[in-house]
Amino acid sequence: MNKCNDNKQRSQRGFTLFELVVVVMLAGMIMAGLASSLGGGMGAYTATRNGIEGLAQLRFATERIAREVRNMEATGAGYTITTMSNNQLDFTNWQGIQVSIDATSLPVVSLSYSTVPGVIAPLADKVTNFNLAYYQMDGITPSVGNLDIAFVEITVAVKTGDGSMPQRTRIAMRTIL
Repeated sequence: MNKCNDNKQRSQRGFTLFELVVVVMLAGMIMAGLASSLGGGMGAYTATRNGIEGLAQLRFATERIAREVRNMEATGAGYTITTMSNNQLDFTNWQGIQVSIDATSLPVVSLSYSTVPGVIAPLADKVTNFNLAYYQMDGITPSVGNLDIAFVEITVAVKTGDGSMPQRTRIAMRTIL
């Protein structure tokens, strides 16, 4: 009878130390797998969000610059451009307002108007590369002044997470001189 009571007591004691260690290790492995899955998902979310933000800035900046350049005033003496370089364009639009597109302080590209003095609106703040190029009517020959411009080409690259996203836009001038 003693032997039966010993077996009954043994089975009612609970888990052995070995069984507890195995369960804790298995639970730890499952948690580690879940954590790495969630971490990968968060990394993908962050990369996608950065890419979308960069693309939005890129589209906004190029579309706004294109709209302003198309409204450049043309006279018999050429377009009313005061500064024409690869990173800055200052001109007068058809309404007589001075417009300035400035990328001299990258990563920020800004736009300002003479009607709102002192207010400079940033178009994008993650720009890694910005270039303005001016072409004659054939689209190949670089323009030498404000009389022979037929196209303005904007090249912009915006930082998106680990890389950058480039875009090139060629704007045909509305009035060909």
